[in-house]
Amino acid sequence: MSFERLSIVVIGAGPVGTGLALLFRKHGHHIAAVGSRSVVSARKLSRLVGGKPFGTERVFGRPPRPLDLSKVDLVVLTVPDGRLSSLVKNLTAVRLFPVSTRFVHTSGSLTSEVLLPLAQLGHKVCSMHPVQSFPPDVSPRDRLATLSGIWFGLEGSRAEERWVSRFVTSLGCHPFRVPKEAKILYHLACTFASNYSVALVGVVEEIARSLRIGQGLRPFKPLVNASLRNALVKGPRASLTGPVMRGGVEVLRRHARAIRRHAPHLENLFEALVSETARQGVQGKRITAKTARAVKAAVKR
Repeated sequence: MSFERLSIVVIGAGPVGTGLALLFRKHGHHIAAVGSRSVVSARKLSRLVGGKPFGTERVFGRPPRPLDLSKVDLVVLTVPDGRLSSLVKNLTAVRLFPVSTRFVHTSGSLTSEVLLPLAQLGHKVCSMHPVQSFPPDVSPRDRLATLSGIWFGLEGSRAEERWVSRFVTSLGCHPFRVPKEAKILYHLACTFASNYSVALVGVVEEIARSLRIGQGLRPFKPLVNASLRNALVKGPRASLTGPVMRGGVEVLRRHARAIRRHAPHLENLFEALVSETARQGVQGKRITAKTARAVKAAVKR
């Protein structure tokens, strides 16, 4: 099948559905319809990308004039994990789409097996998870910009992975295969890359507030950017710096005292990060095991 122009239905009008619908349209695909539990949300996305908006509750309740979805090539399910199974059950029951329609879901933690009821009807199915963050309240232009050249983790049958891989490539993005048995481990890596790294920036902001310098995160932005850039280019172990890599036992003791005095709720996190930094330092042959033991002991109460 050519990817010059697919007819696509997106079900789920939140940040993920909005971003992907914009990406599909940018690359010449036709958005046939947009579905959401809230028809208001569906209409909002429809105004951006076209397609007929519909509320899934009404469609699954079999309205007098059902949507004509007989020529849809692909349905992309972008609803939260907790709603995906019930959505698939409803889609299986109402059979809105011809057997030739493919289904993909965008969950990072669930495998393609959640789509098994649709596969049993004859539909081809796969999971297609975008490796990107989708915060709310982002302009369509900025949201689309964050999707340029991103990676998608694919999981399904080899035949469907090949089809979806070609589709992802046609969007200017990069596909890679995720083994089914490792899907949750893959999602864990994504969560560390996104949520937990953001949480650490939140810790920086919290400590910076106690300085009362009135600049927020601005003085630390170049440091964060350079550190992440070095880690991504040179590798994390080669990019480690700071008191752990210098064996700065006395500085680390002072850090520990400052944490206990000003932010005691961060003490366990601080000790864990020192320990992990030391472990990676040993792995990268940046410090000796003896130094690692010394710096870890320095921050223990």
